[in-house]
Amino acid sequence: MARPKIKTTVTTVKLTPRMRELWAAVAQDQNRSLTNTLETLLLDYAKRHNIVAPSEAVASEEA
Repeated sequence: MARPKIKTTVTTVKLTPRMRELWAAVAQDQNRSLTNTLETLLLDYAKRHNIVAPSEAVASEEA
């Protein structure tokens, strides 16, 4: 089954060299891309803290 195409957006983030190295180390350890690592970390954090993106909250209210 093919995945649906999802629009992406380009975002710039300023990090200290230490944070950039840590991000790359986590990505390499989990055999992920930097983008996939960031998405995974954000989704995990949001799930653990019961945070929902505003666009998801609106969609669930309309359903």
